[in-house]
Amino acid sequence: MPVQHVAREGWSPTKQLGTTYGRNAAAHVFDIGFPRGINVWLDLEGVKPSTSHGVVIDYCNAWIAEVASAGFVPGVYVGAKAVLSGEEIFWRLQTKHFWRSGSKVPDIPHRGYQLIQKIIRGDDVGGIDIDRNLTVNDNFGQSVLWLSQKAAIEPVTEVVTQGVIEVVTQVERGRVAACRGAALGDRAGVVGAGRTSIHGPQCPMTARDQAKRAPGPAGAERRHTATNAAARAS
Repeated sequence: MPVQHVAREGWSPTKQLGTTYGRNAAAHVFDIGFPRGINVWLDLEGVKPSTSHGVVIDYCNAWIAEVASAGFVPGVYVGAKAVLSGEEIFWRLQTKHFWRSGSKVPDIPHRGYQLIQKIIRGDDVGGIDIDRNLTVNDNFGQSVLWLSQKAAIEPVTEVVTQGVIEVVTQVERGRVAACRGAALGDRAGVVGAGRTSIHGPQCPMTARDQAKRAPGPAGAERRHTATNAAARAS
């Protein structure tokens, strides 16, 4: 399951930035090999506190529109300092999929969340700190859209630019997130500020060694070498 991370805390969203980031997200998720119809997540957190609520909403909906137009199903990860209230998230954002972070965040009225993050001090897998995420049906009976299970391992070197999808499972700064699917098993993915990582229960994704990348809107390119423990979608 791919999620596109934002820049460092204090970043300023705009409608145009939402369009650019959303277009990058859709293009790179498709290029990785994800099939249309799965969730792609916007990371909404760390927004500059003085940003108007309307600007944040415009940013989110521009991102959502780009991802949806490419055939993917947008969702929003609600993190700390997202600026918006629960009412605004439910009524104003044009998506039905919400992911609750382990921080103090607003409840989503009526619908609720489909993915719930739990941060437990000292929780680790193989000595790497993780966050656990539980999938649940929301109050309308809808849930996260995962992929089916396949397995493959290949080393990949990627060029990562802020706002561009990161196609590998990458350990960075010792912090790894684990998305736990109720019946599908566990799969670790990376949390890195300003970048995107892959999460999901045995997510059947493949990264091409020479995957093409469109330039991101901002930020210097940084090279990372990682192990892509995912598989090719059928």
